Amino acid sequence: MQLLFRHSLSAASGRLRRALSTAASGSRPPWALIHRISTATPSGRAASLSLAPPPSPSHIVAPRHVYDDMGAYGREEGCIDMHGCGAHAASADGFLLLTSFKFRVRLHPLAKPDLPLEVLARIAPSPFQIVSQHFLRFVCNPISGEMVRLPDFDGQEKNMNHQYLGIMTEAAGRNGPPKSYAVAQLTDDEDGEGGGRRLVWRQLDSETGGWDKLVMPSPLPSGRRMDLNHEVLAFGGRLWWVDVSWGAVSADPFSDRPELRSIKLPAGSVLPDQKGDMKALIKRRRMGVSDGRLRYAEVSPEEPFLIKYFTLDEQSGCWTLDHQVPFAALLSRDGSCPVPLLGAIDPVNADVLYMSIDGEITLAVDMRRKKVTGASPLNQVRPNKCSSSFFLPCVLTPGLASSPIPGDHIDTLE
Repeated sequence: MQLLFRHSLSAASGRLRRALSTAASGSRPPWALIHRISTATPSGRAASLSLAPPPSPSHIVAPRHVYDDMGAYGREEGCIDMHGCGAHAASADGFLLLTSFKFRVRLHPLAKPDLPLEVLARIAPSPFQIVSQHFLRFVCNPISGEMVRLPDFDGQEKNMNHQYLGIMTEAAGRNGPPKSYAVAQLTDDEDGEGGGRRLVWRQLDSETGGWDKLVMPSPLPSGRRMDLNHEVLAFGGRLWWVDVSWGAVSADPFSDRPELRSIKLPAGSVLPDQKGDMKALIKRRRMGVSDGRLRYAEVSPEEPFLIKYFTLDEQSGCWTLDHQVPFAALLSRDGSCPVPLLGAIDPVNADVLYMSIDGEITLAVDMRRKKVTGASPLNQVRPNKCSSSFFLPCVLTPGLASSPIPGDHIDTLE
């Protein structure tokens, strides 16, 4: 079974590399380094993507009427309403999973309602208290702006467990447009009696439009739970849920009988327990797909901040160390080296990682050439305040603009 799994991974990654190579014959397929949270003022009838070449961040904004559909809050002294949009996962061909959110918050006594969100966050550790909240989830084509609302389940319209959702598409023929998509969620069975030995699997197929639920045994070691604060990856015909302290669990979201399989992080990267600070760890470790292969990168917490970069060998299921570079050696700075945060793995250039420093700058780091090849201000992106990854790489395939979101839709926005 394990050999069959590795063979299927190898075949799927080969197809993806050929597709990207074909698309890049004239020019490399464009992609976006999407800032995962946007609080920009929405407008228009469809989603809009403010696209910038990496390492500059791009921003996705949901239309205003999405927030109007969540209902209006009555006036309340000392409270303000806040809304925004989060990009939480991407399919291999560029469809996004979006969450639009609307909060009613009670402000800290020192805060003023007209202050920007980034200023409010500096006033106090907790500048506001959430009074009420509402969430809507969508599949989005970021180029055409089309959005299709996903049905809620288990009170998800009041819950922000969006980071557990992933999306994958199936094409109509070889390298054709998507004919269907599947969305899936994987969580611990909090209500069960398995002692962390069971996981809850929910999946939605665009052809049926409804959620199915299964409870399955966990493939993790005894006593270990999944700690999920990394985006879900689409790779090799499977969705991958990543725990940066241990490894990843994957399954086929189109299967009627999904089977959970796991891959550990490289030797030396698996933490023996989960007592570490996961919010800090996620800023130093990333898993991603680049050039049709599964990659993993990490940076050590102390100077010289050694960056290690690995590729998964699909045949053996083991990781190969491709590069290791001291980050401090890449900068021509006097004094101590700033602490780097690992933002993303370039999805089309397997040699490049994106790091942020000083909470103000994103750097493109070519691991093969051992040099910084680009830089951009972060602007409103604040990596130090993020509890998960702050960038979402999204490949924008050439045919994406003309690809409608598959399925029969009632709640379609465009």
